[in-house]
Amino acid sequence: MSFLHLLNKYVVVHYIAGIEGDFAIHLVTSNHVVAIYRVDDNYAYFDTNVAFVSGIKTVADLMSVVEKGVKFAGYEVEEEGFLVEHFDVSKANQLLSTKQKETLIRPIQTERHLLSLQDQSFGPINVNGQDVSRVALYDIGTKIHFEGSTPILINSEMSLSSENFLAYLNAEKVSITAREYLNDLKSCKNVEETVQATKQIPFMGSKREIKKAEQTRTSQLFKFSLKDSMKHFFTVLSNTSSAHSTANAPPESQQTTKIDNKPLAYLNDVRIDNQFEKSLSL
Repeated sequence: MSFLHLLNKYVVVHYIAGIEGDFAIHLVTSNHVVAIYRVDDNYAYFDTNVAFVSGIKTVADLMSVVEKGVKFAGYEVEEEGFLVEHFDVSKANQLLSTKQKETLIRPIQTERHLLSLQDQSFGPINVNGQDVSRVALYDIGTKIHFEGSTPILINSEMSLSSENFLAYLNAEKVSITAREYLNDLKSCKNVEETVQATKQIPFMGSKREIKKAEQTRTSQLFKFSLKDSMKHFFTVLSNTSSAHSTANAPPESQQTTKIDNKPLAYLNDVRIDNQFEKSLSL
């Protein structure tokens, strides 16, 4: 195993290009480790918190995935760059036990996938009457604050339920990464569900990101409130109009039968009372 500090992505590209054969490298940030691999002509990227991306054909594309993955997860990269741990794959494989080899060839399941399985098995998390999936909470960077540790992005090992998540929320141990919140809303399929369920959770991040996230959430909540008010208004209007028309209809005994497609005779004597319309304009 060798250690080396790399300054930027261009140095990383040059370093990788100089490695012959297959390799496995850990890129160490100040608070996490991601891995990159090469097997034959294919590169891969792996992050236990985010994704496993394989089938990458060029070093440039690999570094693009690394940059996006690190940025998405919000990992902190030191000014001098990544700390690189370079393994000799052949030697490392020879040291593995049979059980370890079996573990390594199993399909890799990301945290996001594992959380989606929990959503399917146990249903969504209910936050003060609003359902939200664990995947949605994960995508917007929901973190739990535990004593003696930095905030941890939610994961399947937490076995989150509506009850314990609400307990964390009431104890003010839940926060949302403002940057992830803003990014996820751009592609979120259930924006209203996510915004409504997380409206009481504070943001964390830079002052600028927090301010923008709060403004965005306030705007979204106002839009949803306005939409609900308009739905209620039109429902009341429709019901009132229907009741008004029924009250002014002539008795059944005065209604004549429609013959030969001619208009009903009683319709000629109908007078529309516009008092309701006047009341709306006041």
